[in-house]
Amino acid sequence: MHVDELVLPTKLTRQNRHEPRIMCRRWTGDTPPRFVVGVIHGLGEHSQRYEHVAKYFVDQGATVIAIDQRGHGQTGGTLPHFDVLLEDVTRFVAYLETSYPGIPVFLIGQSFGGSLVLNYVLRRKNHLA
Repeated sequence: MHVDELVLPTKLTRQNRHEPRIMCRRWTGDTPPRFVVGVIHGLGEHSQRYEHVAKYFVDQGATVIAIDQRGHGQTGGTLPHFDVLLEDVTRFVAYLETSYPGIPVFLIGQSFGGSLVLNYVLRRKNHLA
């Protein structure tokens, strides 16, 4: 299993130039992924805590990418309003779908991250696998 770190892409604007860069951790196997799993952690956590989850899914043929939410892990900053975090999930899903076209994308959320995932799916009416 391979692991690397990346920054969630964003369009730099005058309004968001002071926002933290959203850091991610990606786990991959030796073959192209059959599916992609996005991980949204809970409060007080960070992406590295999900290495055991990533190992399980990578062994099943997935690529796993977990974000460090604002105020957590390597992203830093302070914890913003829920809707700002929901927009980060929207950006994250867009990144996954753009980076892995035609490959099913799944989201997993733990605790507060689960609340974000559920709200994302209910509000955005997304087509996640």
